[in-house]
Amino acid sequence: MAGRSNARSEQMKAEAWARYREQIAAHGRVELMLGQDYKGSQVPMLFRCLLHNEVHPASPLRLAEGRGLHCCKGLGSAKKHQEHAAKYASKLEALGLKVRLAEGASYQGNYTKINHLCLIHGEVHPATPANVKQGHGLICCLTGGTAKRQAELQQMADRRGISLAQLVIGEGKSAAYFSLDQVPAEWQQLPSSCAAAITAGQLYCFTGKPCAHGHFALRYCNPAQRGAPCCACRNHHARQWADDNPEQIKEKGLAYYAKNRDLIRAKMRVWHQANRERNNAVSRAWRRRFVEKHGCDPMTQKARLDPVVAEKLRVKRKLESRRWRAANPEEARTRARIGSAAWRRRNPEKVAASNVFRNRNYWDAFRELTPEEKCKTIAIYKVRDKINGGSGKPAGERLAEVDHVLPLIQGGAHHPDNLLVVTTAANRFWGGKVKACPWPRPSEWVEPAWEVQP
Repeated sequence: MAGRSNARSEQMKAEAWARYREQIAAHGRVELMLGQDYKGSQVPMLFRCLLHNEVHPASPLRLAEGRGLHCCKGLGSAKKHQEHAAKYASKLEALGLKVRLAEGASYQGNYTKINHLCLIHGEVHPATPANVKQGHGLICCLTGGTAKRQAELQQMADRRGISLAQLVIGEGKSAAYFSLDQVPAEWQQLPSSCAAAITAGQLYCFTGKPCAHGHFALRYCNPAQRGAPCCACRNHHARQWADDNPEQIKEKGLAYYAKNRDLIRAKMRVWHQANRERNNAVSRAWRRRFVEKHGCDPMTQKARLDPVVAEKLRVKRKLESRRWRAANPEEARTRARIGSAAWRRRNPEKVAASNVFRNRNYWDAFRELTPEEKCKTIAIYKVRDKINGGSGKPAGERLAEVDHVLPLIQGGAHHPDNLLVVTTAANRFWGGKVKACPWPRPSEWVEPAWEVQP
């Protein structure tokens, strides 16, 4: 009786082992090591993985279900593998990423590198599905990696007159170097691993090895984040996201500023005081670019659009001009003379037209004078011509001129009682001012001879 029972048990084991063997062979990923006897569906046996060429213990039931050996952990059954691959492909399309699974690529888990096809550059590169779904892109879309990008970097280095090893992209903690010799010395003193940096309470570490994109850069260490991402790549991804989402960036910035206005202003004041030269240089560069683009400074651009701003700007510039002239009287007079002469040289037609208009006004006023007043006026001009050695001399060669005591622009008349022969220097000095006694004299001013005696 016991013999028949044992025989029956052995027959059932053999049938079960034959069934499991067929199911395991259907998956085609493992083979049984020699010298292994089947002792039950849950009893581990030694199998060799045909994908990784490694030997691991596993139960026949586990392999029959397609879960694979320990080295293939996470692959799941063949059916689940196909479902995950289909979901991943549809996820790429739904996210609008320019990446697809390469032909023949086998999905092996979210953190296992598989080949992807870049629809932008038409290149195939390995990447983990987790990074691709986060929008990190392939190597060809980032700094370094492909031959095309390397050629661009080489051209950038050639334009700067340096080698590719000396090329530096970015600045500060987000800088990326392409040679270990170019890395700053202070980076070498940082922890060499993420675990050591977290233990020491630091946010950055430097491993001394390039990242997947060829950057010798700092690594950001966050206990709540998987791995230690390259700061240069991290900065690149942040800029790329900001370029794709300008409205969200603006909304977040306004919300943060409204919440932390006083703190931001205090920090800005401290920074401006500590970096005055740099801030001035940046402001000058920005104003120069603005002028090149718009043809005027920013305040003038605002004044063109807003009459209130235009009036404020006019008053402000007038006050600034008065203060400067009061502080620099000699230079102000020199600039005025130089500017007036330069303007006359640049605009001879306007000067001629102005002289014609002025002479016409003089003659109109002269016609209205009485005969006695006309004789007095002619006598005054004859005195001027006698001093100058003749009439019709250019302004630069005149020794004396006829000036109006009460200027014409102030309402004075072209009348002999309002005319006076003065030196050219005195006429230029007084300009459109009212010449009344006592004459107002600036400090340290040597006044030229006022009246010229014939």
